Amino acid sequence: MITDYFSSLTQVLAADYVAARKTPQHGEMLRKLNERFLRPLWPASVRSGSGFVLDIHERQAGPFDVIGASDLWPPIGQGEASLYMSDGVIFCLSARDWVSEDLTQFAQTAKALKMLKRKVSAPVLCAAFSYTPLEATEVTEFMKSSAGEAIDAVFSLGKNLVVRNNLGWYGDPQKIPFVSEHTGAPALKFFAFYLMQSIHQYAGLPFGWTDYQHL
Repeated sequence: MITDYFSSLTQVLAADYVAARKTPQHGEMLRKLNERFLRPLWPASVRSGSGFVLDIHERQAGPFDVIGASDLWPPIGQGEASLYMSDGVIFCLSARDWVSEDLTQFAQTAKALKMLKRKVSAPVLCAAFSYTPLEATEVTEFMKSSAGEAIDAVFSLGKNLVVRNNLGWYGDPQKIPFVSEHTGAPALKFFAFYLMQSIHQYAGLPFGWTDYQHL
C-alpha cells in the first residue's frame, strides 16, 4: 500500500516536471515538490524553506532549495535569502535537472555546509534531488571521488536513490559503504524514510530505517 502511494506520487511529480519544462519556472516546480512530497512528511516541529545556512562564526553555505530545520530555530529573513542557523538545520536539498546542471558545484556547496560549526551531534544531511534520471553506478562513482565526498544522497525521480551509508543505517559502513534502491516507487519511498530518519535522529528519537524496508 505504501509502495503504491509512492508509485503514484512518482508519476505525479514526473508529470509536474514535464509541464514545468514548457514554461521553465524553478520556483513553481519547487512549490509542487514541497506541497506534494516534502511538507506532508514533516512533523509540526519541523519547518522548511529556501535559503542559506549560517553558523556562529557567520560563515554560510548555500543557497539550498529546501532547508529542513527545527521549529525552535526560526529563519532570519524571508524568501530565498533566508538564513537558517546551523544548529537548527536537519537536512538540505537542492532539486534540479542534474543531468544538465553541475553536480560537482552542488558538492562544493555541500562541503561548505559540512564545514560549518555546530553544537548538536546529529550531522546535517545534504542530498541532491534530480528530476531527470541519473545512472546509479555513475552517481556512486562520483560520490566515492574526492569531488563528491560531501554529498550524502542523490535521488533520481523514477530511477533510483543512492545513499552514503556513513551513519550505519544499513549496517557496517565498511561492508556497505553505499546503498542503491532501484525503480521509481521504492526509490521515492526510501528517500522519504531517509528524510524521516534524519528528523528522528536530530530529535534523539529511536528510528530504524531498515526496520521499515518491508513496507
